[in-house]
Amino acid sequence: MNFARAPLLSSTLTSAIGRNPTFNPTITLSILEAHLRRCRDPKHFLQIHAQMTVSGFIHDTFAASRLLAFSATSPFLDLDYSLHILHQIQNPNGFIFNSVIRAHVHRNRPSCCLPLYKSMLRSHFVVDNFTYPILIHACAARFSVIEGKQMHTHVSKLGFDSDVYVVNTLINMYSVCGNLGDARMMFDKSPALDSVSWNSILAAYVQAGDAEEAVRIFAQMPEQNTIAANSMIALFGKCNRPVDAHNLFDKMQSRDIVTWTAMISCYEQNGLFREALEVFSKMPEKERSVDEVLMLSVLSACAQSAVIKQGESMHSLIVKVGLESHVNVQNVIIHMYTSCGDVKAAQRLFDSSSCLDQVSWNSMLAGYLKCGLVGDARVMFDKMPHKDVVSWSTMVTGYAQHDRFVETLDLFNEMQNRGIKPNETTLVSVISACTHLSALEQGKWVHTYIRRQGIAVNVFVGTTLIDMYMKCGCMETALEVFDMMEERATSTWNAVILGLAMNGLVKESLEKFSEMEKVGVAPSGITFMGVLGACRYAGLVAEGRHNFKLMQQKYGIAPNIKHYGCMVDLLGRAGFVKEAEELIKSMPFSPDVATWGALLAACKKHGETEIGERVGKELIELEPQHDGFHVLLSNIYASKGMWENVKELRGLMKQRGVVKVPGCSLIESGGVVHEFLAGDRTHPQIKEINEMLDEVARRLGIEGYRPDTSDVGFDIEEEEKETTLHRHSEKLAIAFGLISVPPPAPIRIMKNLRICGDCHAVAKMISKSFQREVIVRDRQLFHHFRDGVCSYYRPSTPPHLGRISHGVVRHRSFAQPRFPPPRFPKIASAPSSVLLSLFFFVRPYHLRRGDARRGRITAASSPSPSDAAVSGSSSPTPGSYAAEAYELTAESVNRALDEVRPYLVADGGNVDVVSVEDGVISLELQGACGSCPSSTTTMKMGIERVLKEKFGDAVKDIRQVFDDAPIETTAQAINNHLDILRPAIQNYGGSVEVIAVNSGDCLVKYVGPDSIGSGIKAAIKEKFPDIVNVVFY
Repeated sequence: MNFARAPLLSSTLTSAIGRNPTFNPTITLSILEAHLRRCRDPKHFLQIHAQMTVSGFIHDTFAASRLLAFSATSPFLDLDYSLHILHQIQNPNGFIFNSVIRAHVHRNRPSCCLPLYKSMLRSHFVVDNFTYPILIHACAARFSVIEGKQMHTHVSKLGFDSDVYVVNTLINMYSVCGNLGDARMMFDKSPALDSVSWNSILAAYVQAGDAEEAVRIFAQMPEQNTIAANSMIALFGKCNRPVDAHNLFDKMQSRDIVTWTAMISCYEQNGLFREALEVFSKMPEKERSVDEVLMLSVLSACAQSAVIKQGESMHSLIVKVGLESHVNVQNVIIHMYTSCGDVKAAQRLFDSSSCLDQVSWNSMLAGYLKCGLVGDARVMFDKMPHKDVVSWSTMVTGYAQHDRFVETLDLFNEMQNRGIKPNETTLVSVISACTHLSALEQGKWVHTYIRRQGIAVNVFVGTTLIDMYMKCGCMETALEVFDMMEERATSTWNAVILGLAMNGLVKESLEKFSEMEKVGVAPSGITFMGVLGACRYAGLVAEGRHNFKLMQQKYGIAPNIKHYGCMVDLLGRAGFVKEAEELIKSMPFSPDVATWGALLAACKKHGETEIGERVGKELIELEPQHDGFHVLLSNIYASKGMWENVKELRGLMKQRGVVKVPGCSLIESGGVVHEFLAGDRTHPQIKEINEMLDEVARRLGIEGYRPDTSDVGFDIEEEEKETTLHRHSEKLAIAFGLISVPPPAPIRIMKNLRICGDCHAVAKMISKSFQREVIVRDRQLFHHFRDGVCSYYRPSTPPHLGRISHGVVRHRSFAQPRFPPPRFPKIASAPSSVLLSLFFFVRPYHLRRGDARRGRITAASSPSPSDAAVSGSSSPTPGSYAAEAYELTAESVNRALDEVRPYLVADGGNVDVVSVEDGVISLELQGACGSCPSSTTTMKMGIERVLKEKFGDAVKDIRQVFDDAPIETTAQAINNHLDILRPAIQNYGGSVEVIAVNSGDCLVKYVGPDSIGSGIKAAIKEKFPDIVNVVFY
């Protein structure tokens, strides 16, 4: 036998014999056994071992087995010592080997068991039915199903597979290793089953979480004992079935401490904390029967329900039963007190404790943060003798949760400098801080760190990254993260839908919602907040109304106060102020201040002074300390020149101590976030900023800029108003960006308030004059300024038209979402039925088959009297109109297009009917850039809406045909054709030049975005049919 010898024995045992002056060679075995029973330290044991060795009792199998059993189970002796004793025994039997193997299992050294078993086989010892259960337990402890199956094979060969004890151990091993099928096979094939067998297979299904099969097995049990019932209660707790657990609990004839613990834990796991405490109150003989596991569940229920009196009673009971010295119990008590808001009691317990561990410090740290004592938490953090990753993560997350975002990033940087690897919670908190600070570069660094460290981008991390990129204006990167995610939750879709809408990509946002429905992800109330928000930002009144009904009728989601607030804001922005007020009155619950605030903002926007004054005064009474409502009402007065009212309101603010929140803008440069307040003169580079502001004023003045002083709520001279506007925080930040952010990187600004009209106009002009992209994220949404155009620019329109007619068209074919949208002609005199067709924001695929005939096409405006006559309704529903089918001929199509043609001509385009055959309408379309897709795609979508509105299902298809006049396919001709695209390409620092044309191949030298490159290829192939391949180099 090759056993590892304990290094201490040969010399230590000899010296023990030599040091023993009372050595008696005639000592009896009974005396030695008595000494073993009294042995409490290694020194005493060595003396006993020496006596047995010298007296020869070590060679007695029975006496040696007693000595070996003691050494194997003794807490103060190394397990290797028992191996040395085994080596000393001349004729060890199976009992001795079993004792050693069992000791290794109990002392968490299962890897040594199989080598001992092999030594037994090599030494030809007889292995019995008591050996294999120990070995199988060792395999289960190592989760080694391969070794377990080897033991199973040996068991079968030796005929022990009919032994119920062995069978039960095999069932348990397969269950622990996750092989439920093998466990069930052992159970089904076993000729002899006892209550342990039934409990074992039941425990296997409980561990697997298979509630249905576990219930069937429990029902078939010959004897439903307490152990089985306890397992079922635990399973019901894990499977969110507390009612079933309670019913079983009530039926039980006998309950032990495990039963009460399982029932309390079941309620606690399912959030039924008061029920958990009620069960505990009914438990008999608490002082004699409670243990640590039970009290941990009860204390957790107290913490979650924040019942401080019951928590204090539990603390007293713990002291009475002597569990107060258990460190796990102490930590949960600390957590209980801080959850109930009594951080002083938690601190007293912490200070008086003599057995603190790392969890104790982390619990106290988390408690301070939960109670909002961030400063005290930082003091505790700095005092900690050892900080693990949980400590750092708790403090970083605490800063983020309390809006201390600068401190969040500072502490994260310190964490990195000390070489502490952040966990998932830390990274999510840091990304969230980057989001709130618009610290895009730091956020990108964290994303890169996640990739390099191989950290899985799960739903939690991925959704936070998407939110960060969206709120920093990087939609493309956000969508890349979305596309690469293997698993997407509803929250992930919500982040994309909301983010696209906030960045002006409303059509794409609504398309993502449609995609979400198609893949079978159920939308939530938050999803519809995003969808309604998208409609609100774009002024899609009809689409908003449709989705407001959809959430209720299709998905059974009752709108909450925020959904109503979105609809009020949507209607108010569109000019339906009175309808918005009526919606508020019809709400099934009292409106909150945010809803009234949306109506007040609409009154200011559309000059509804009477309603605005009434709502504003009501809001000021509801929220007397809210500066925003005072300012908004003051601006309504100021816009009408009601300066006495302004003065009175300002006096009221002063009297009440209401201070207007100053405008604040953030910009990141070189990894540092710079903060600017309105009128700020404290920045280290203020001289350069002022010089840039002067240069901006000079350039914009040449281009005809005049300050818009309508938002200045003071009766001061116009020159003073202009000076006030000149130093708004976003202007200071943009000026700093112009001198510190090198092109072509965009200038990204985050503002705490809504951007004012004058700053909005200045940002547009700067983007054109300085050829810089400016992205401003204000309190409500994103503004992407490119080439003098904002993604959210909306010219004023009469209220009866609805906000759907917003006056911006996005040409979508070659430029994709990033191409600057050109201005559309004035639309004040256009009928609503025509305007609906001209803008891509009305989703073309939303027109379902038969809708026109059934009068289901909806618009954002009320119909004109003539529309009502066509629909046959004397009182049409606001925001909807009916469609009537007409005879489909070339002449009738031309008449229908006459309503659209003036607006197309004004924008440099036109449309002609080529033919109408069998429901197929062929049109020749001419846009501002000719017949290429960049000019005609959106036009065709709008025209399709007009024609389907007029002719219903008679329209089978609408096709675009092109001028048949032959064009020679040469490099020069293609270059001439691309002249219409070059301004857009140059906007992005790109260039395009056709080098050669040869046998259907067109060789093009192109530099620029891939999205524009795709449009160039399409434009060439459409105009020059001879070109088969367009090759870029």
